[in-house]
Amino acid sequence: MSVRKRTSIARVLAEQRTDILPNRVVEYLNARLEDYSRSGLKKMVKNGLVEINGKRATTADLVNASDVIEVFRELDLQNVWKIPLSVRYEDEYIAVVHKPAGVPTSGYGAHTLTTALPHNIMLNTSEEGILPHPVHRLDRDTEGLVLIAKTRTASRVFGEQFKNGEIHKTYRAWVHGILEPSTELNWQSIINNQRAITRGSVLAVDTERKLSLLELHPITGRTHQLRIHCAENDFPIVGDNKYGVDKGMRLKLIAYHLKFYHPIIKANTMDIRVSDKHYKRFDKILLR
Repeated sequence: MSVRKRTSIARVLAEQRTDILPNRVVEYLNARLEDYSRSGLKKMVKNGLVEINGKRATTADLVNASDVIEVFRELDLQNVWKIPLSVRYEDEYIAVVHKPAGVPTSGYGAHTLTTALPHNIMLNTSEEGILPHPVHRLDRDTEGLVLIAKTRTASRVFGEQFKNGEIHKTYRAWVHGILEPSTELNWQSIINNQRAITRGSVLAVDTERKLSLLELHPITGRTHQLRIHCAENDFPIVGDNKYGVDKGMRLKLIAYHLKFYHPIIKANTMDIRVSDKHYKRFDKILLR
């Protein structure tokens, strides 16, 4: 007998100006969520798998500024995706896992990070417990650290921390082009009609291959923000076949470091990096 439970797979905070995107809930989510089709989202709304501010959404609902929209899916716990993940931290409330490149964070496919979580981390079976779910996303082609909530309170508090800019994410990227090691990066532009800000620095330079290793801090969280900002400034990320120059190569972008306050044990500052094994593999430059 299958055991089906509901888990959150996407959480969207509506921007202050909702007039810049279609504001019926299906169209709004279709514009904000890359991995979801309009027809799939419409079906999910009709099946009660989309909520606005904690209430079941309908296809007629309009999105207003500061609304919190949550998208759910049902998982069969006897039919999860049984791939091993590197778990960098876990307790009864939260976890931090390493998402492999090529795996979507969420969505309604059978092979996502979300469907692999019950195979890799312990479930919280208390009344507060929920199926573990990512509280933010990485692009399919980006590898690295993803923050997981295992209780309702942890999920809510993480949402507040992201809104308030209290969760600090650090990425590393190999890019085409030479930058001076002392260069401080402060890139700003408009992405999807929204202000996007990235700061960073130069960690290393490979003059032979004309590459630079950057450390990047996204101040805002726009879709593909780091990839777009690197390309806009003429330093496309190695392996970026969407915004860059490479075809058929692995994207050299890794979510390297997370720093945040524990959502339950608030005195604990969490400071988590990718494993040495994963970083050494990322750090190898294979231009073929």
